[in-house]
Amino acid sequence: MSATFEVERAVGIDRFVVPGLRWLIASSLTGCRPARWASIVVMFVGIGFIAVLTAAAAERFLRVQREERNELEGVEQRLDEILTRLDAIERKRD
Repeated sequence: MSATFEVERAVGIDRFVVPGLRWLIASSLTGCRPARWASIVVMFVGIGFIAVLTAAAAERFLRVQREERNELEGVEQRLDEILTRLDAIERKRD
């Protein structure tokens, strides 16, 4: 067995993705025109689906980072205000 087959089996791809890819390649290389067009449509839909999933995951991570950054900016502003007030109190005391 090849290393690729071992990885596919370990990940679980061999049950779902590999048969689909084999069908896709077989139908696009052999067969009639409708089969070729069907395989092209399936390829584009699959690529689009993966792209949408990737974009959604990336957007979620970026949103979390943005929220954390906004929260930190609010804390920094409050610290600046506290330091300004503390400086004013110290100047009055001296």
